[in-house]
Amino acid sequence: MTSWILSSTVLIVSIIALRTLFKNRISPGLRYGLWLIVLIRLLIPFNIGNSSLSVLNVVPSNAFPNSSSANEVIITPFLTGEETTFEPFNANSENENELHPTDRATGTHTATEKSRTNYLLLVYVLGALCTIVFVLFSNIHFASKLRRSRTETGTFMELRVYSSELIESPCLFGLLPPAIYLSADIDTSQEKYVLMHERAHYRQGDHIWAILRSLAIALHWYNPLVWYAAKLSKQDGELSCDQKVIDSMMSEERLKYGETLINLSCISQEPLLCAVTPLSSKGKALKERVEYVAKRPYMLLSNMAAFILFAIIVAGCTFTGADASQPEYTASSAETIATTDSNSELEEKDGSGQSDSNKDLPGRLSSAILDRNGNVLNEENFPLYSSAASTFEEYLNAGSTISLTIDLEFQQQAQKILQDNLANLGASGFSGCLVALDVKTGAPLAIVATGEAVNPLTISFTPNHVFLPCTAVAASGEKLITADDLITCNGVFDRYIDDGVAPECWIHRHGGLSHSDENMETALRDSCDYYFYALGNDCGIDAIERYAHSMGLGVPTGIELPSSNGLMPNRETAESYGASWNIGHTLEVAVGRSFCSFTPIQLAQYCATIANDGQRYSASIIHEVTDSEGNLIYGHSPVLLSHIESVAPEEWEAIQHGMYLSCYESEGMYLNNDFSSSTDSLGNWRISGKISGTNDNSLLNEHIFIGYAPYENPQIAVAVVTITAEENGPAGQIAKDVFAAYKALAD
Repeated sequence: MTSWILSSTVLIVSIIALRTLFKNRISPGLRYGLWLIVLIRLLIPFNIGNSSLSVLNVVPSNAFPNSSSANEVIITPFLTGEETTFEPFNANSENENELHPTDRATGTHTATEKSRTNYLLLVYVLGALCTIVFVLFSNIHFASKLRRSRTETGTFMELRVYSSELIESPCLFGLLPPAIYLSADIDTSQEKYVLMHERAHYRQGDHIWAILRSLAIALHWYNPLVWYAAKLSKQDGELSCDQKVIDSMMSEERLKYGETLINLSCISQEPLLCAVTPLSSKGKALKERVEYVAKRPYMLLSNMAAFILFAIIVAGCTFTGADASQPEYTASSAETIATTDSNSELEEKDGSGQSDSNKDLPGRLSSAILDRNGNVLNEENFPLYSSAASTFEEYLNAGSTISLTIDLEFQQQAQKILQDNLANLGASGFSGCLVALDVKTGAPLAIVATGEAVNPLTISFTPNHVFLPCTAVAASGEKLITADDLITCNGVFDRYIDDGVAPECWIHRHGGLSHSDENMETALRDSCDYYFYALGNDCGIDAIERYAHSMGLGVPTGIELPSSNGLMPNRETAESYGASWNIGHTLEVAVGRSFCSFTPIQLAQYCATIANDGQRYSASIIHEVTDSEGNLIYGHSPVLLSHIESVAPEEWEAIQHGMYLSCYESEGMYLNNDFSSSTDSLGNWRISGKISGTNDNSLLNEHIFIGYAPYENPQIAVAVVTITAEENGPAGQIAKDVFAAYKALAD
């Protein structure tokens, strides 16, 4: 038990230190999840194996009665029955009262020591029982109070909602299933935010966490650090819920949500041992929550990786027992082990000393994943190799060979370009990815990633101005505007100012200015938000969503590897967060913000669709499949997924030329987006594309470039995403270099 107490205490201190060190550098959800490690350690009274890294190695072995020599008392307080004792006895002794030599040397287990041990065990058990009784009483009393006073008012996202006059703070309470309880005098303007917050508690299982947290306190009632850890975990749970709620909100709603937190700050809270999740907070906890809602800082991937690594190390040091028998390492023993293992492996493989893996060499590979030119792909040269191997496992086990559409030489050059450009930024460059597709067939030519936790098929990003061509396509397809129609940019789209909706064009937001009269080409060149607010207002969200899907945004791309569909928002999106769709959402979507979130491969397919005048081809990555004898059993041909026929050719030309002007004549906010300097490397090739980014001086900026080349006869479409600390990231430069590399290979 002593080892359990010590390891739990060290773990809590370490977690509190990690929490303090990374407090504003990691997401609240990740910070809250860290307490799960502590909870598991507090509920498991034994060590999981032994390790040389264990903190128990620094403590003398005789400090742990349950892990030392056999002649000591073993205390097992969680098992029923009598205390187990080893009584040493010397069978050869003529005097049966004579002590064993070990006992004479150590003086262990006298009657006084046994009595003291029993007394401490009794105190521990009584304390644990009293705490459990108090937990039961607190929860039963609170449940009784709710049953006497509650009135059902409806449901919210599958949770029952009650109103009660006897509670001051809204909360989630109950187990199977829980319900949301609102105070009777709650302001109706705050009710939506309260419901969203309490449902976030339900989504992260806080009604179960609360019970397990109380159990952990009962088992460790004597340890003040456990009580403090429970308090901190509860605070982090509230902040994690705040994160889940505000992620779905625009800035105006976040302000109202913060006001709700402040208005509820003076409300009393239920005791720590009551399994309830009140929304209210006080003191520093409230200050931290309000500051997070107001600022919503970004989490650096490097911080997240470091945090997770430290958490794993801390868990490994505190979940394991002391390693009492580590063999001494010598060069001779290492040599012997290596020789023995090597010989055993050869004998297992083949009695003649010939490994099975070499039996087919020289000759064709009986089972492999290749690129389109027959080069072998592996984990070093293709980041999605493991995903591909898992997806095509049945084929590979049957001896088939899978040829992908990836061009390994181009893949490796693109990988180097991405890494070099980020490396040039030094500490400012974090991670990035890119996807290159064959415009004519939709086939992936390169899928590249560098940095931490970046998968171009699953991670999604807010497109911002990269989405503007989609809005132009929707307005053109609905016959709401022609390529030559002019819209005057007034800086602020104030048509709905009386409703509190007045979004600004970027040029007004950054300098109080406005663009001149804009047509479709110049609006795309200048990324004029006002122009696209007007188009979005006329189109409506339903039409924008329909055309976005036709262009590959928010829908499957056709690739056979695990991938995400991203999110193309619609009316149901807001409802899923307990809100209602309004014109403000539509205007934000029209310029690629709000809930919009797409993967790099979706953005590449979207770009290729623009280059193809609205024809979207599947991004199938399978080139061909041959059986173990080399016979072709599958050969892929392009598959047309959708075709936008309602947009006139001259309007497609205007959209494409507007993107071309965006690359070569842009007066937009992304000052490094000038492709005129790439004439030498691209020769007669010209590029059509769009770039966007956060560009808000935040700690972490995402920049996206989509483009295709050559402009006159498109061959390749590329989507590049970089995550850096720079205000203007290298996404455009990376795209230039990738196009140049592809042209050099094609020539």
